[in-house]
Amino acid sequence: MFDFLFSSVENAVAAAGPFFDLVAERMRGKRVVFLAGNHDHHIAVRDLRTAVEIQVATGASGEELARAYRDEHCSFFQRYMYRKLPGVESEIVYPYYMAATPSSVTATTSTRTSRARSPTGC
Repeated sequence: MFDFLFSSVENAVAAAGPFFDLVAERMRGKRVVFLAGNHDHHIAVRDLRTAVEIQVATGASGEELARAYRDEHCSFFQRYMYRKLPGVESEIVYPYYMAATPSSVTATTSTRTSRARSPTGC
């Protein structure tokens, strides 16, 4: 769907536009899971960096940090999914099991669902 290894994010996302239009048309009222691959690692790195920044800013840890992350963060890619897939429940999953992060943050950063969120934000 995206090739972030050989293209800029802007060009890769533009090239995937017709695919997302088709998914939005065919999957309305259904669920789509995006499983990021090894060339999409910057999506995960951004989320992990945000979790660390929230931890430093708030002093939160464990479940408190997980709650703060869920309440305060929405990645650029999740916002893109909301915009491109209206009426489709979307989830972004990345295999974080290799990352050295607190388990409570790992659980919350690996899954984000758009069903309960507005299409204009998180």
